[in-house]
Amino acid sequence: MKILFTLNIDSDKKQEFLSQNISKEIVDSIPKILDMEITTIESLLKSLEKQPEFARYANISRQNLYKNIANPSDEFKNESNIYRVGTFLKYYISQNNSRLLEDSLLFKFNDYIYSQDDKETINRFKSL
Repeated sequence: MKILFTLNIDSDKKQEFLSQNISKEIVDSIPKILDMEITTIESLLKSLEKQPEFARYANISRQNLYKNIANPSDEFKNESNIYRVGTFLKYYISQNNSRLLEDSLLFKFNDYIYSQDDKETINRFKSL
């Protein structure tokens, strides 16, 4: 979940995304939940599902997170480009037809990005 959250949700809108997808009842009870890492939030929601007073809210919140991380609204979409090397995660990345530079065997890396000067390599990555 952490990888997809990072790939699909704009980092500048993380808290707003979380506040729209985690029920108000849970946020009111655990105000710092919006500052937690997504994996911690997921674990916390799973734990809260076992407590009768929070079970319904936690389940709905977790389902909202799963659904909206996999298919984010335009408001929260991460628009940055992704350099994909040897992974099968392509299917789950929003806008995977326009945001990915695919390089399964690192041929493009060697041809277009790599430089013996580390700073130049980093600058080339940034310019993707």
